[in-house]
Amino acid sequence: MYDDPRSRASGSPTGLSTTPRCRVRCRLGRETTVQQSST
Repeated sequence: MYDDPRSRASGSPTGLSTTPRCRVRCRLGRETTVQQSST
């Protein structure tokens, strides 16, 4: 899914949302994607 180098540095080997920051980021990203597809 989201393979961000920052996520890996955070300590996430898979690059998934493990930290609250990443979670919020993924959430915001999903919302923006949904909004974009809605329009």
